[in-house]
Amino acid sequence: MGKKILHIGNVANNAYQNAKILNKNGYENTVLSYDYYHVMGCPEWDEVDFKTESVDQYYPQWDKLDLHGFRRPDWFVSGPMIACIRYLMAINKGYKTAAYFDKKYLNECQKSIAENKDTNNYRRSIFSFLYRHFYGASEYMIADIHKQVVDDFSKLFPDRKCKFGPMLDSYISTALLLKPILKYYDVIFAYATNPIFMYLAGVNHYIAYEHGTIRDIPYEDSDLGRLMLLAYAKAKAIYVTNLDCYESAEYITKKTKTPIVCGLHGIDINRLIQKLEKPYENIVLKEILTISKHTFFCPARYDYDDGRKAFIKGNDLMINAAGNLLNEESDYKLILIRWGRDIDKIEQIIQKYPGLSDHIIWLQPVNKADLYYIYNHVDAVLDQFYLRAYGAIDFEAMACDQCVLISSKVEERKQTAFFGQVLPYFGCETNEEIMEAMKHVIKGDDVFISIKNKEKEWIKHYHSEEKIKQALIKAIDFARG
Repeated sequence: MGKKILHIGNVANNAYQNAKILNKNGYENTVLSYDYYHVMGCPEWDEVDFKTESVDQYYPQWDKLDLHGFRRPDWFVSGPMIACIRYLMAINKGYKTAAYFDKKYLNECQKSIAENKDTNNYRRSIFSFLYRHFYGASEYMIADIHKQVVDDFSKLFPDRKCKFGPMLDSYISTALLLKPILKYYDVIFAYATNPIFMYLAGVNHYIAYEHGTIRDIPYEDSDLGRLMLLAYAKAKAIYVTNLDCYESAEYITKKTKTPIVCGLHGIDINRLIQKLEKPYENIVLKEILTISKHTFFCPARYDYDDGRKAFIKGNDLMINAAGNLLNEESDYKLILIRWGRDIDKIEQIIQKYPGLSDHIIWLQPVNKADLYYIYNHVDAVLDQFYLRAYGAIDFEAMACDQCVLISSKVEERKQTAFFGQVLPYFGCETNEEIMEAMKHVIKGDDVFISIKNKEKEWIKHYHSEEKIKQALIKAIDFARG
């Protein structure tokens, strides 16, 4: 069986990390990260130690930084979608000269986008128009696919309203632009909402990779919501990385019986350990971590107020707990990362507690080397307290031998079914529970020591690179079967 794998989408570098793991195990991987330039979706974020304050997180100019010899692998393809498609077509057809110039064009596009902080020019370009005109869809093709979508939805989800608007035609046009390159790959990992394009393109060898994207999006009264239901239902397998999305996957697959793989977040544990073993040179950060006797790290994105459940972290509970803790303890600091939609609202909560702002240290987003160093040198990591799931923060912190405070809403039987063993951590759901856990950490008592000792061993046995590889290959086998 063929082993050519295409990954489409690269939120949080998951596709990049998964491709690295599979490359080491005999698979030939390509990552297509189109129209997405955020710093945390770039290989440099994981591979290079750099000063994050010198990088715009939405438009990083990598050519302006010392990358210490790192060069993006040729199998990582990033840039405007149309240009990426042209390049991959040239590569797969063996047109070396065309591929060479297409690659140069992709690099120039990304430099220009980063310098001008604008992607619209490339999306509106005459190049894009011509490509759509010659290779895009006719009205008849779109109408036929539109009809098939309505038929499929009516059959698979008779309990839901079957209504599609003009957005569907736009999704179909994009899917048909991607379609010519999809035939060159034996298996496709489609991340987040990208399974929609696979379904509409009529391919049947794709895996729908969940990023928290099936918590609430499939249940919205919208074209996007209904297409997400169909795209995940029609996949060869659903790769679930967030435990709280498993029930959603079960609902989606109730008629198609699509296999569900209990997947793991794409984390390079070996790389993490290597970074911790290297001499650490950030003197400023070293000093910050010695200011107080006890330090808590809160790296989660500050989204807690409203909107989609997938983005809510519950950071307000953590800040309230820290404010109340001042009545009993004072020798501690909270390190917060300045990113997310609700930073201003978090700052308003901080001001409600007299003196709390003196215990807060704000940092700009940090690179991986700094992140791991902080994990390794604080007293505990506080993550999210709303979702019934665990993310990369939790597993990376555990691998750094760190105690984690997260939501206690996940039933132990579900943890065991998903991972093979219950996670060791401080489970918290309310302000009071978070504060009590912080007190255990400050005291360094037996409860704290027991949890911390168990976490690193848990990672070795239940979230190792070997376990990630096994889950990925299981999904691949379903897609090829």
